[in-house]
Amino acid sequence: TVWANITLTAKDAATAGTLHVTGLPLTASNVTSLHYGINLGFVRMFDLTAGKSFMGGLVLANSQTINLYEFGDGVAEASLTATSFVATSSLIFSASYQTG
Repeated sequence: TVWANITLTAKDAATAGTLHVTGLPLTASNVTSLHYGINLGFVRMFDLTAGKSFMGGLVLANSQTINLYEFGDGVAEASLTATSFVATSSLIFSASYQTG
């Protein structure tokens, strides 16, 4: 199990692409059919796409990375992008995942 408290203090205007949390302490197991969800304890200052009101994340197989997503009721998930956060966004989460 890992946990993190991430608070931004700046955002470069050139920031682009999808949002990931990298640098987990251990590599997740290489079982592609397993998906390890994260537990979001606190989310602040994220601007989600219209029709999407929830955030979540998955630890990727055979990696030390979490992909972040947005989704809604009856709406497919989509990767969070750089337009979703601001210079003061915060995210507190925990994740449990299998290693080895």
